[in-house]
Formats: sequence, structure tokens, C-alpha cells
Amino acid sequence: MIYLFQSGAPLGFGNVLFTCSSYNQLQMPHQSLQEWFNTGCFNTVPSQQLEDNLRTFPSRVASVRSYGMNVTNFSVHKIFPIYERVKLELRGDAEGITNTPNFAPPNLNPTSTAFGQVTDTQTSQEERRIFVGLRVLF
Repeated sequence: MIYLFQSGAPLGFGNVLFTCSSYNQLQMPHQSLQEWFNTGCFNTVPSQQLEDNLRTFPSRVASVRSYGMNVTNFSVHKIFPIYERVKLELRGDAEGITNTPNFAPPNLNPTSTAFGQVTDTQTSQEERRIFVGLRVLF
């Protein structure tokens, strides 16, 4: 059995208008998919957005991260003797056996209606897959 747990990458907001006094105010006490971070710390009015800014927001904020990886893989096999020099191997492998979703980063566009929300999963990132194999050894 292999268990993988990895924290998510820091979020990169780009050129945004930050209105709070500290980056720590971005953290939500009860983080959810609908409110991944405090969107009240940003100016979200489309007509007030700047194309360029003299003081830029940091490219990454370590206190607010995207969803991490949480994956469990499992493997089992058994060898059955058939004849003196012939054996049969039965093998089963399961990737992502708990079928835990791995969510994509939240929407970071302040003018979007989904700003601060996680609306997607990471595709082909450890969905549940089960393999069964049979092999003859001689």
C-alpha cells in the first residue's frame, strides 16, 4: 500500500488590487469549495481594475494554497504453483482506491463571478483505476 499526501502549491494571483492590511487576512477560518480564501480583500469591480500597477501583488502567497494531493494505492498478488516449473500469478492493483477528489486551484480572476471558488477537479490525477492481471511463469 502506498499513501501520498502533498500540500498544494501557493496561489499566484497576478496583478490584483489588494485592499486588506495583511496577507494573513486571506485565510478563511472554515475553508470550503465556495470560499477558498477571503475575497473581500480584493477590489472586484471590473471598471476599477488596473492594466499595470506600480506596486504589484506577490507572485505567490504561501499562507493560501491550492488543494493538495491525497491518494492511496494498493496492490496484492498471489502465486499458485501449477506444475514443478510452471506457476500462475494473479495480481490486482488499485490506484486511487479511496476515490478522493483532487481539486483544481480556485478561480483567481477578481472580475469573475466564481472568484475564490473551486469549481473543477484535476483531470487524470489519480481517479480510481483497478487492474487485474494473470501471468504464467515457466
